[in-house]
Amino acid sequence: MNQQQTQHPRAKSELDRVAAWTGRVLWPAGDRGLRAARRAVGVLTVVGTLIQIVVWLLVAVFSRDLDTPWWLFYAAGGAAIVASLWIVDEFGLNRVDTEGRDLR
Repeated sequence: MNQQQTQHPRAKSELDRVAAWTGRVLWPAGDRGLRAARRAVGVLTVVGTLIQIVVWLLVAVFSRDLDTPWWLFYAAGGAAIVASLWIVDEFGLNRVDTEGRDLR
């Protein structure tokens, strides 16, 4: 009996659907340049902030003292980077014509 016959056929399709959804949400087709950078920094900021919040809460539980929210520095820094990339991309501050001149 080969491996394809032993696997449940629906399990593979469920995994394919989850992988396709994750690919569309985290990295949609056609995202290049600043949009891809903005999305990557945004995803890293959200994931990193969530990890830091969990660690912060664990420290608070075990020490029985709520420490200052040091994770805000990471979240605010990531948000500032994403905002600056959005401004540059949205207002076309990075566009150059075919002859190398700025279009501003």
